Amino acid sequence: MSKETFYLLKSNNFLGYTLIEILVAITIMVLLFLTGFASYREFSRRQELVSAVRQVHGDIRQAQENAIASKKPAGCAVLDGFYFVVIPAGSYEIRWVCGASTGIEKSVTLPAGITISGLSPNLTPSNSILFKTLGQGTNIAAAGSTSFILTQANYAKTATITVTAGGEIR
Repeated sequence: MSKETFYLLKSNNFLGYTLIEILVAITIMVLLFLTGFASYREFSRRQELVSAVRQVHGDIRQAQENAIASKKPAGCAVLDGFYFVVIPAGSYEIRWVCGASTGIEKSVTLPAGITISGLSPNLTPSNSILFKTLGQGTNIAAAGSTSFILTQANYAKTATITVTAGGEIR
């Protein structure tokens, strides 16, 4: 066998990757994937609470705007206002009040794992706000405010929406 043939055969025997090189590359890819997936799950959980807060904030604003515009339901002569009412077990309603009669404008159930609670010594009952018609304000005591707390139970994260006596929503 000539030297040239020997070198040609020797160089062909060493083409490719070893098993250890492949395992190291796969391990690095798995670690990168798991890190990215964990970050995405945490981001997704945070966004779920942020989305619920935006929805509640928008619905409180809707109740306020309906009251300011005196949006009367059919058959209502004199509209008193719109309530934003927190119902236990993670839901709430927007209700209209027309004299002695009331009705539900909108009913919402929050996503699983997110609860809402009303906390206010300034309201009776403590879980609802009445937005009065034509910009007459709310049923919150003067210079007071009320808060609604949204809690993401499994992750111990909370967010607060505050409504002042003048109707400012924060």
